Amino acid sequence: MSGFNLRSGGYWLGSIGFTDALTTRFAWSQEGGGFHEASWEMDLPLDFDHPALQRGALVEVMDGGLVVGQGHLSEPGRIESGKSFTAQGIYREAEHYLCFTGGGASTTILDTAITSAISYGAPFTLPTSIATSPMITADAVQGLNHLDVLATSVAVEQGKRWFVDADGGFRMVANDTAPTWQMTPGTAYPGVADDDYATHLFARYNAAGTLTTRSKEDVAASQHWGYRQFPVDLTPLGAISTTRVDNRLAGMLARGKARLSFTERIEVGPAQLLTAGGRPADLSMIRGGQVVRVHGLDSYSQWLNGLPYLDFVIGECEWINGSDSIWLTPEQFSGRSLADRLTVRGSGNLTA
Repeated sequence: MSGFNLRSGGYWLGSIGFTDALTTRFAWSQEGGGFHEASWEMDLPLDFDHPALQRGALVEVMDGGLVVGQGHLSEPGRIESGKSFTAQGIYREAEHYLCFTGGGASTTILDTAITSAISYGAPFTLPTSIATSPMITADAVQGLNHLDVLATSVAVEQGKRWFVDADGGFRMVANDTAPTWQMTPGTAYPGVADDDYATHLFARYNAAGTLTTRSKEDVAASQHWGYRQFPVDLTPLGAISTTRVDNRLAGMLARGKARLSFTERIEVGPAQLLTAGGRPADLSMIRGGQVVRVHGLDSYSQWLNGLPYLDFVIGECEWINGSDSIWLTPEQFSGRSLADRLTVRGSGNLTA
């Protein structure tokens, strides 16, 4: 099984010292996706210093000569035998840039905000246009928004996800629907919960100066798991069309609002996760956003579509370099531990 190597500040870390316990995480969620984090340890003197090990150095996760993830190095910490390091994926930089025009005014046009962030030093590119219309009518913005919040709001309306690819491109895509991996029967029986579940969405919005309510529903889910309403306040967006309202509600349903969430992560090995041709998975090739088809798990999906399998999107995968197992977190995940609860992020102030 292949594994990853690290390059930091242009230096191969293996040329500086022994690297151990390399753990990589790739994420895919409504708040963004891409390479999320790498952590590792090095057997170095505690007072050792090197340009490649300074905070802010560009860390590249390498699969042979191919870059599969980029991030920036955080301050090293001390461990008993040397030093520990963490690099955060560059898509997370969107949390630290505000949405400006080239002239410094606030904007809710995503393309403009990304281009402005790049001019301020954000480590992205914009390979193709994503959105050129303002999220808020006439850009009547009263405050400042972070780039990740605006991108998430646009993604909801488009029924898509935003992410930063391995080359640093800021992109917007729909979830995959075809499975990349096949999980063997008996591997997983995750519990489910209804924390974020709702079948009937009611949007309050400004229709040319008049406050109006419009709804959208998932009848099949309502029949099987029960009726539940959910309010969506779109009034901060100003006067908007019914088409935009419908698109936003449809996007929320497409992203799983009317589906139960999972309460457990899943640990699998290559013999339990197969390619479409039935070969054991190379665990280094698994990414957030890919679809896993779980065979023999019909208690969830058969109620809705009669199929003897369940497809889920990988929300996060965590792999220790060279390990014979990987942890998968479904995209719709409602963890029960305190740590899981504390890591839940809000959707900002653009009604995402």
